[in-house]
Amino acid sequence: MIDRKLATEMMESILEANDLLLQVLQGARQNMDPESAALIKRQIFHVMGIHLTSIMNPIGEQYPDLYPEALRAKPRDLDI
Repeated sequence: MIDRKLATEMMESILEANDLLLQVLQGARQNMDPESAALIKRQIFHVMGIHLTSIMNPIGEQYPDLYPEALRAKPRDLDI
């Protein structure tokens, strides 16, 4: 069980880190050859996946309101 204050700080830090990683990816796409940029993209997405599965998802399970809304499951319309 993680303290809410710490969970909030961790989630904010992970989101900030992910934003910075996306900026690196944008720079790679603009300044590198396509093959190198694709390698950087795969590595960045791997890191972001670790952030999601190892940090963000566990925090979101404990504190659903801290989980980014854009990543929350959308309710499905059921035509019954």
